[in-house]
Amino acid sequence: MLLFSALTAAVLLMHEAADWPPLQAEAKDRAASGDVLDQMSQAAIKRSAPFEISEARLNAYLAERCHPVVSPPLDRWVQAAPPALDLRDREALLRLSWRWWAGWSTDLTVRLSLEREGDTFVIRVVDGAYGRLQVPRGLLAPMRSTLESLGIAFQAEIQALFKMNQIRIQQDRLVLDPRF
Repeated sequence: MLLFSALTAAVLLMHEAADWPPLQAEAKDRAASGDVLDQMSQAAIKRSAPFEISEARLNAYLAERCHPVVSPPLDRWVQAAPPALDLRDREALLRLSWRWWAGWSTDLTVRLSLEREGDTFVIRVVDGAYGRLQVPRGLLAPMRSTLESLGIAFQAEIQALFKMNQIRIQQDRLVLDPRF
């Protein structure tokens, strides 16, 4: 009986909407978001000075560039929202959300860290949450194909990002330094 109660509580927490602070871009950030990839590419070529990309601008770019699709037959009842990033000191929270026809939502949060190993950068999944249920990284395995699809969709951006010499994730901003 105790096991059944624990499983029921876990399921309820999984399906309770995550408590995310709003990540709304300002109007001026939305207008300038289309050149993020171009700006990273130019900086990698020129290697002149570090620059910052605000969280709001990055999320506006993600919303412009990514239009998630739900596979049939769920596409009749579920609508996927574009991914969003919550940048914090030395980590980023990737937020994915699906809205059901009755207003019910399903949310996934994945905590990512960026580390440098020799000459390469490595993005690591630290842990995550289904709704409000915190889980270790191993329990995020069912979402692996979704995360891999995002990586493929943003492959050009990831390659431009990894051409930088230094990448620092700070509170609400990404600081990129292409200089040697």
